[in-house]
Amino acid sequence: MSERDWICCGRPVTVVDTPGLFDTSLSNEEIQQEMMRCIELLAPGPHVFLLVIAVGPFTKEERETLQLIKMTFGQKAETYTMEAERAFRLMQMNREKEEELRQEIEAVKATYESEIKEIKDKLEEEKAKGKIREFLLVERGITMLRQRRENHRH
Repeated sequence: MSERDWICCGRPVTVVDTPGLFDTSLSNEEIQQEMMRCIELLAPGPHVFLLVIAVGPFTKEERETLQLIKMTFGQKAETYTMEAERAFRLMQMNREKEEELRQEIEAVKATYESEIKEIKDKLEEEKAKGKIREFLLVERGITMLRQRRENHRH
């Protein structure tokens, strides 16, 4: 039995590696006693049992292991038992959803970036128009001043 503390999604998680449930050198009673010692480390109790088995059909030993878990923790324990293969599928689904969300975020970001660019371009265009107007007004003023000078000379 070994215990290890991890942080998962910002929450502390304690993982307890139980005795080898497929260990044929131990009796079911010995395995149950060892498992109960493991559970003491998990007060107020485990939230999930992760059963790591090879991919393929259930063997007799694996079925017996599930029965042993039920005997030790009650009939509802099966509800909280997750096979590693199932956990892998769930992780795959989470990765797919994460990828979908990332793509959605990128699409929204791209939309807003293009809108922001349009607004900036319009702003630059308005600034340019303002400068042209300003230039035209200055040029007009200079022209008027020149005309006045010409009129005063004559």
